[in-house]
Order: sequence, then C-alpha cells, then structure tokens
Amino acid sequence: SNAWLELQWMLCGAVFLMCAPWTLKVKEHIRIDIVKSLLPKSVQRWIDLIGHTLFLMPFCILMIYHSWPFFTRSYAINEQSLSAGGLAQWPAKALVVIGFVMLAIQGVSEIIKQVAIMRGELEDDETLRGHAAAAEAEAHRLLEQAKQQGVTS
Repeated sequence: SNAWLELQWMLCGAVFLMCAPWTLKVKEHIRIDIVKSLLPKSVQRWIDLIGHTLFLMPFCILMIYHSWPFFTRSYAINEQSLSAGGLAQWPAKALVVIGFVMLAIQGVSEIIKQVAIMRGELEDDETLRGHAAAAEAEAHRLLEQAKQQGVTS
C-alpha cells in the first residue's frame, strides 16, 4: 500500500537525520583525511574549528530556520499525503527540524571541545576516530611504503 511506501522513505530520512549528530561526534563525517593528516595537529584543529564554526553551524541554523515554518504549517493543518491511504506529512517534516537541532547541539559541543583542546584544557582523544581510523592507518602505511620505494616525493 501507499502508506508502507511512504513509511519506508520517512524511516530512511529519519535514519540519516537522527544519525548525523552521532556521526559528527565519532568523527565519521566525510573529510579529506589523507590530505589533512599530513598537516600539523595545530592546523588540523584550526581546520575543524573553522569548518564547524563557519560552515556547519550556519548550515544548521539555516536549515532549522527554513524548515520550521514547513513543519508548523503542516502540523497545524494536519497535512496528509495526496496518495490514497497515505500518511501524515508533519512527522517527516518534524524530523528535519529535530535532526538539525540535534546536529547543531553536537556542533556546539565539537566547537567547545576544539577550543578546550587548543587551550590545553582538554586532551585530544584520538580514540574517538571511529571506523575510519583503520582506513587512515592503512593509507599512511601505503604512503610510507610508496615513499620508501621512491614512488612519491
């Protein structure tokens, strides 16, 4: 039925929106780690701080600002799908707002942590690098091997 199909895409969206803050917390968002890892730690920290402050936070704020009216209007009129047997649309629109609020909160947490690390008030916990750590270690090993064989400069 149409309700099951609509529930499927709503749940798919929910997974991505609700997991984004956790993904940021464990440092698993897409980055150019191979290039960044060649830079000194202090530069890496500045890149993270600037990225979170100038890109992540404004994006979250814009998404919250622009998605809130869509949610409130949808909730106020109890917007339903145009499909026969479809679902209410406001829960999916609420997920957008909730997901970006949670991502913004985690973004603020990451900014606070970066500032504390840069000031020496908090130790940088490299164990929270998640699954990408193994891939990064392998990339470094291959890069070192290539350097030893004279493949790269």
